Parts: sequence; structure tokens; C-alpha cells
Amino acid sequence: MRLIYSLQEDLGAHPQRVADTQALTLDKRRPFGLNGTYGLFGSPEWWTNIERGVAPVQILAGEITRIYREGMHNESQGFEMSLDDGTLFTYGCLANRRKDLSAYQVGKRIEFEMMFDPFKNPTPGPTGELETHSKVVLKVLVSE
Repeated sequence: MRLIYSLQEDLGAHPQRVADTQALTLDKRRPFGLNGTYGLFGSPEWWTNIERGVAPVQILAGEITRIYREGMHNESQGFEMSLDDGTLFTYGCLANRRKDLSAYQVGKRIEFEMMFDPFKNPTPGPTGELETHSKVVLKVLVSE
């Protein structure tokens, strides 16, 4: 398996994302954003809670079954994977380097590591159901 996406690398390249997310968490006047349950997003405390298993992390593993275009103008690439338990999961393709987007290919094995960070307040998801946690992608690994 080859690591094609790491949140740590992504945040290192985009420190303003960390600062903006932390500011929103700390702003008590704004009812949306992360709650800060496991520490401020991207902080040493937050990473330690992930590493120690305090923050909930899930690894989704399976096979890529479909690649498709997404977005209003088909500007992004998404994928569908069949998990080992047979359920389907879809998400946008992530890679730290643009050239690594080509690693997403039908038939390849993929592992998707996500952390669930609670929101301050539930927010409507794409299906209208209230979502209580942000799904933060930590790593993506794809077979060679």
C-alpha cells in the first residue's frame, strides 16, 4: 500500500486552514464548527488524542469499484469503493500531490482512515439528516 494522502502533510502546507478552524471552534458566538472535544483541530493535543485512541478513528478498507466526476462543473474526481463487508462508500479523491490522483483506479485496494470530530451543534447533511460529527480524513493508502 502506498500513502497518497496525509492530513498532517496537507495541514503543514496550509496552516491557515488550521488557524481558521481553530478560530471558529473558539468563537462561542458562532453556533457552527467543531466542538474541540479532542483538542483544537490540528493542535498537538488533537494529534495525541488520535494517536492514543482517545478520538474515534475508523479505517475503511475495500476495493475501488468506480471513478467518476463530481462538482457543479465536473471539476473534481470522486470514487466508490466496496468495503470488505460489502457496503458501498463514496468520497472525493484526495492526494497530497496532483500526480497521485492517478492512483485511484478501479480494482485497486484502498484504505481510508477517518476521525470523527464532534460539531458544536448538529448540522444538516446531504440527505437532510442531522450530522453530529465531522468526518476528518487522516490518511488514504492505495495498492501499487
